[in-house]
Amino acid sequence: MNKDTIHITLPDGAVKPFSSGVTSLEIAQTISERLAQQALVASVNGAIWDLTRPIREDASVKILTWQDEDGKKAFWHST
Repeated sequence: MNKDTIHITLPDGAVKPFSSGVTSLEIAQTISERLAQQALVASVNGAIWDLTRPIREDASVKILTWQDEDGKKAFWHST
């Protein structure tokens, strides 16, 4: 495996390989365009991250939308 490859674990337990530096928004786009459009922030290893922040190591990622309490909190905090 390429050393620039990281492994992202999704909420359903699926593990997908991505290039180091992938963003949560890019991950969301591989899942569905609708998810990418609705995404507000991401939970990366339990911490709230901006969608454009690069992920450089293996991580658990959850894309947060308005349907998620942490997504709403992040939206309210940033507006």
